[in-house]
Amino acid sequence: MNIGYGRAEMAEAIADQIKQLSYGSTFWDKTTIPAAQLADKLAQLAPAQLNHVVFAQGGSTGVDTAIRLAHYYFQRLGQHSKKKIIAFGDAYHGGTLLASTLTGYEHNRTAFHVIDDLVDHIPTPNAYRRADGLSDLDFREACVAELEHKIVELGPENVACCIMEPILGTARLRGTTARLPPAGGPGMRPVRRALHRG
Repeated sequence: MNIGYGRAEMAEAIADQIKQLSYGSTFWDKTTIPAAQLADKLAQLAPAQLNHVVFAQGGSTGVDTAIRLAHYYFQRLGQHSKKKIIAFGDAYHGGTLLASTLTGYEHNRTAFHVIDDLVDHIPTPNAYRRADGLSDLDFREACVAELEHKIVELGPENVACCIMEPILGTARLRGTTARLPPAGGPGMRPVRRALHRG
């Protein structure tokens, strides 16, 4: 719990809100005043290009929504083949069918039904497991090259998105940071170039 437990001010804020509106759907184009105010505040705090906010009930539904938005985007552009998702093999994305499909753990892939033709996994960029003597920079470049190779292998015209956990740890408690450069930075240019070929 990010805000802690038993916080009186949170209990009071929740009680005040329930007295005004106990439930409000943000489905499709609906919202509530508090949701709109929070979205505005988040958009102000985020970098300039990140100015849209979608609220979800939790991480799993947030992942589902992100993937559905990526698919919707390419459908609207008429690029109907862009459906593939690339995910890390050791990343956990949630418990819904779609989020479980993205999760690379073998148990998720054998004990439950998953949508096999939707996702391709690549090795997790876990610096703890890098080869001896490989510098951090060389390791990052190798991880970016692996992602770029997967995009080219699948065909950029088929790849909708890549989903990445910046901190790996939810299910296997590894607590390691994924060693990739920032998505908008120069280190990811090869990946962006590969994606834009399609």
